[in-house]
Amino acid sequence: MTLLCTVWGCLKNEITCRMNPRILFLLQHPLVYVVYAILLAGGIFYTALQSDFLFVTPDSGYYLDEATRLSQAGVISGTLNSGFTYWPIGYPLLIAVVMNVFYVSALTASKLVNVFFLLGIFALLRLIYKQQAILYALLFSHALVIILFRYTWSEPGFIFFELLAFFAAQQLVTFHSGKAMFLLFLSGAGLLIMRYSGIFIFPWLLWIIIQQWRYNKSVVMKLSVVLCLLLCVEVAYGLRNLALSGLWFGFNRGKDTNGLGLNLFFLARAMTQQLSFILHAKTTQVWLVAVLIQATLIGLIWKIVQVKSELSVRLLHSNIWLSGSLLSLAVVAGLRFFIHFDDFNYRLLLPGLLPAAVYVLNQLTTKYPLFYARALLVLAAFGLLSLACNFYPYFN
Repeated sequence: MTLLCTVWGCLKNEITCRMNPRILFLLQHPLVYVVYAILLAGGIFYTALQSDFLFVTPDSGYYLDEATRLSQAGVISGTLNSGFTYWPIGYPLLIAVVMNVFYVSALTASKLVNVFFLLGIFALLRLIYKQQAILYALLFSHALVIILFRYTWSEPGFIFFELLAFFAAQQLVTFHSGKAMFLLFLSGAGLLIMRYSGIFIFPWLLWIIIQQWRYNKSVVMKLSVVLCLLLCVEVAYGLRNLALSGLWFGFNRGKDTNGLGLNLFFLARAMTQQLSFILHAKTTQVWLVAVLIQATLIGLIWKIVQVKSELSVRLLHSNIWLSGSLLSLAVVAGLRFFIHFDDFNYRLLLPGLLPAAVYVLNQLTTKYPLFYARALLVLAAFGLLSLACNFYPYFN
């Protein structure tokens, strides 16, 4: 026993000594960031088209059909009033644009749109966090995020516009700039035409206005203008749907049939599934193995790493990010408890959970520099395992 303790002590000291701060600088190098972004985006695009079912669902069919009609009618000169009201027009419109620009099929264009949104998110993270952006970008190597971005769904665009709106709102509150105000309006409009759950932006902006009321009337005025303009966008789009279908949100989805107990079960199960970072655990046994591997890695890295990063995070997010994330989740959850659509799963939860994860990481790494070094190495290890587990089978 004494011999084992001695060996472990020597091994720990050896590894700890080698945990040079230069490793952290290497992980934060711009070239590493670009290579990681290309590998993840390229892997998602390739594996989505290599799958037997091409990561399409009935919802995907609606998007692809409408994108094809828009493309054939002419995106620039054609009319958007084509009768598509099941889902907002933003996602199929973008697919149609990509179809016309790159001369590809609707399916290929949809995968390209998702990849462009992912690269846009990485560019935004780099703009916000500079060399620390890799820490937050590694969150997107989560197995369920990879799966989400493979599907022909509008959630990738919704996540992009969410992060952009949160960034713009914080810039507006901090610097009171007109550019941030314009960016907030654009990102808010993007949310509304990407998914109907984008209506969370109205209570969110109202909450920020209430928070700022005593401190800066100029910010309150700018936020109020953005809120009013977005209300005009929503009313105009709702009236369009009303004229075409007789319903504000396009069609009647019916009342919930699960009941409170079953919905809570699906919600708890979906939240638990998020704990498996490296792969999509479809059985309890696989989930337990994945979580055990992750817990072991966390324990080893936490024990070994004693180096504080000299590049501690300087930007501390306000609760604008957290409130937006929670309201996004609350709107989806609230709608699901009363309206019939997909049961709670990663598709419904990730648009709210990802910005929340960014916020939590930001808070912890800003206040505890040692946590930054550990979290970066943990997520780097998780990311490598996830890329191997989720991409290798398609290349084998």
